[in-house]
Amino acid sequence: MAELERSLEEPSFWLFVSSSSGYSLVEQRGREPKRGDIVDLDGTEYRVAVVGARAFVDGRRCVYLEPAAITTPRCEAPPDAQAA
Repeated sequence: MAELERSLEEPSFWLFVSSSSGYSLVEQRGREPKRGDIVDLDGTEYRVAVVGARAFVDGRRCVYLEPAAITTPRCEAPPDAQAA
């Protein structure tokens, strides 16, 4: 019972989660992450891109996430360019 009361007292906020299949809103309780923090959701890591103002009607903040493992293509010099 004490656990339930404690969880109801914790502040809540929204996570706006970006993924390859679109966007979703996930309600979270506890400490709100800061910009640059890594958040784990169901085994996938996301980076906090933006912590928004209290934009929702219910007054809760929204934390915007992006995939943490964003890969960018690496440019490599052609083999003959390395010999020069």
